[in-house]
Amino acid sequence: NGFASNALIEGFNKVLRDYEDEEITNLLSRIPKKETISFVSEKGHGYLKENAEGLLKGKVKKVIYDNLIRQNEEEICDIAQRFMGNQLKPISLFGGALGLIVGIGFGAFTSSFSLPAAVNIIASCAAMASIGVLTNVIAINMLLSLRIRGVKMVESLKSVE
Repeated sequence: NGFASNALIEGFNKVLRDYEDEEITNLLSRIPKKETISFVSEKGHGYLKENAEGLLKGKVKKVIYDNLIRQNEEEICDIAQRFMGNQLKPISLFGGALGLIVGIGFGAFTSSFSLPAAVNIIASCAAMASIGVLTNVIAINMLLSLRIRGVKMVESLKSVE
């Protein structure tokens, strides 16, 4: 915040010194509107591109915290549930499809044998537990790959600068 405002103040002071004897109406009439917008846009974009890391360092976390602290507990739960629902939906669908496939296979396999009820229950519990473990392993790998891709994306953005 201080760096940006100091740079702006220095820039304004230089312009004021350069044109202190000019009348403002004369200055404004000499600047075409399209060129002004283009100039401000280019300079602003360049400044942000060169100084984004310094301007944002440590502030993103604070902005998120400040916005979350204003929410009540129910709104925060809704935000988290929407986020988790969107992020974990593919994992839930995959787990359901995997469970359906294994359930059909298990049913077809056990129907051809006359197993005692206790063995059938234990085998069914083992199959479902295996599906749960497999789904969790896949989910963790998916989440880690998203995190790794996110880190790689941030690193590539830094290298562009």
